[in-house]
Amino acid sequence: MINHATQLVQPRPDSVAVRITIDDELGLLKQDPPLEVHVDRVQTTYVLINLLVNAIEACTQAQTAEPEVRIQLQRHPSKPYVVLSVIDNGPGLPAGDTEAVFKRFFTTKKKGFGFGLAICRDVIDRQRGQIHAQNNPTAGCSFTFCMLVQSEEAEEETRLRENAADQMLDEETTR
Repeated sequence: MINHATQLVQPRPDSVAVRITIDDELGLLKQDPPLEVHVDRVQTTYVLINLLVNAIEACTQAQTAEPEVRIQLQRHPSKPYVVLSVIDNGPGLPAGDTEAVFKRFFTTKKKGFGFGLAICRDVIDRQRGQIHAQNNPTAGCSFTFCMLVQSEEAEEETRLRENAADQMLDEETTR
């Protein structure tokens, strides 16, 4: 998923060359058997592509001297989550409430609609993850999201949620 997303965003003809690196110190991408996370691969790939494109565009528009985007992959220290961060060295987020970037119609782009990050939040929330943004201490910003590690408990909780949602839909349609 990570390699696929990075291949789709590089190279971009409308931007300067932006170096994308993957920081996987724990070797999570090379585990055998592979570490399974509880996500919709297509939707989560969309989230990652959106975050990468935003980071590349921010670095390009700010004319960052050596634009770089780093994807950092870690395990949560105390919860059953994999944590993925997209970190850039662009101009950073507007001062103030960093949660505002996830609101519908919020944009800092001249031709932006303000849907991308709102959709990212919806996708991650539906998968029982979390996403947040913050400015980095020196330059740029980081978008971090958590993905639930696959387990029997995660599967059972998903089945219960889906059954409850199906039951609500059935009740709505019979009214």
